[in-house]
Amino acid sequence: TRNYTNRENIDTTRTKDNIILTPLKFKNENELLKYTKGKLKENKRQIRKNSAKAFSLVVDCSVMEGWEDDNYIEYLKEANEWLNNYFSKKYGLINLGSIIHMDESKPHLHISFSYFSELQGAWIQKQLYKDKVTNFNDLLQKFEQEVGSKFGLKKGDNKKYKKELNEEVKKIF
Repeated sequence: TRNYTNRENIDTTRTKDNIILTPLKFKNENELLKYTKGKLKENKRQIRKNSAKAFSLVVDCSVMEGWEDDNYIEYLKEANEWLNNYFSKKYGLINLGSIIHMDESKPHLHISFSYFSELQGAWIQKQLYKDKVTNFNDLLQKFEQEVGSKFGLKKGDNKKYKKELNEEVKKIF
């Protein structure tokens, strides 16, 4: 519904092809807070106003050259399912919404989660940090093993991409 005429990388004629995997659960932060207030377990405090309430992840396909749109979609749907299992089922975090963007140069997935655990009836960002759940090196390694390997992907597969990236870094410095 937004006007993206000033964004060169978005093809607005393809926006209709975006795939909503999980519709937005809340319109804004206030709706999320109102929802969680009623779900807090006894003796659990409401979240501070300046605390992070959610986080977002992007699963990108920029290095998968030669894939057809169907391959991208299958991979991104699998990624969405894996991330939901990892964060929602395991920790009870609320999936706030996930969408596959088909209107840019390469398809990619945007997925967002609240830090509120419906399993624990509490805001658990500190616990996630202590348990190193948000250690993205570990998360990426698990993701590569459990999702990427199904699609024949390995870390560092695309030498051409690395070379181009190294050239860009050299130009900058």
